[in-house]
Amino acid sequence: MNLLKHTLWALGMASLAGCTTVDIEQSINQLNETTRSMTQGQVVLALSHEQQAALVERSETLLDQPLTMNSAIELMLSNSPQFQALLARGW
Repeated sequence: MNLLKHTLWALGMASLAGCTTVDIEQSINQLNETTRSMTQGQVVLALSHEQQAALVERSETLLDQPLTMNSAIELMLSNSPQFQALLARGW
């Protein structure tokens, strides 16, 4: 659980670092690169209904299986409105 807290903190800090840049895609690419060991490069800002639907579908797939530490992090990335809001504020 401590690792999860550190992961969330690192993701938050990395996404806040994107506040100084205008290009959201570049910011998310940099975030994915910086946090690859924790996120497997899965950070996505869902801007369209299709992207949101894809994240919901991925969350459901993850919940159909036993959760590992990596899948729990991926679930947070794909299912957290708060995390999506944090990413959007970095835009």
